[in-house]
Amino acid sequence: DVAVTGVQTCALPIYMKFRMMAWEKAKNVQINRKRFHFIRQSVNFMDPAHIVKLIQTIKLEIENKCGEKPVMIIIDTVSRVLPGADENLQKDMTLYVQANDALRLAFECSATGAHHVSKGGGKALRGSTVLEGAANCAIFVEREKPSMFGIMTMMKIKEARDGWEIPFELKDIDLGFGRSSLVALPAPAGTPEAQMRKDAPEDDFGGSQETGKDRKSTRLNSSHGYISYAVFCLKKK
Repeated sequence: DVAVTGVQTCALPIYMKFRMMAWEKAKNVQINRKRFHFIRQSVNFMDPAHIVKLIQTIKLEIENKCGEKPVMIIIDTVSRVLPGADENLQKDMTLYVQANDALRLAFECSATGAHHVSKGGGKALRGSTVLEGAANCAIFVEREKPSMFGIMTMMKIKEARDGWEIPFELKDIDLGFGRSSLVALPAPAGTPEAQMRKDAPEDDFGGSQETGKDRKSTRLNSSHGYISYAVFCLKKK
């Protein structure tokens, strides 16, 4: 089942609606859209007053109206919430980490940011090392165009084994009214990409492709019982 309460601090582009429709069709599920919440206004993580207002907004729109707390807050992208900041400066990126901490402590949930890697190549995040250093979890996502296959690598997990990889394929799903949208799915068995898979250890994540068990949920627990801070590392080619 796909049912996640969360807040994405970015404008809601029209493609997000089609992404959700494509996911429903590809997975044959019905998404409870009342459990997805999007904030369309710009948020400045450099300004404490904006963080206070963001917390108040989440409490009003989710806790009060839905009767539950968010389970994940997604910042897409990190640079969008840092207007005027220098990503290379430790003091500026520390403010971002502190803002994430304020959100996850207020709601006891995961605060996850999407950030791009440096243009110089490799898997290093763009800017200060503070971002990755402070993260409990770092996931690296890579795809070389025009291939529709990519790799998601668990670069860092503080409370579990890391280094495992999951190959994925982007599928173009026809929505049936002159529109289509992409959905990321596990690479089909038997393809060269699927053979590259490095599974998560069974004792940590409960199941692997080889044993045929379903990895229905992957919990990344910190000492506080939830992810204090996570970051997606995005690489475009």
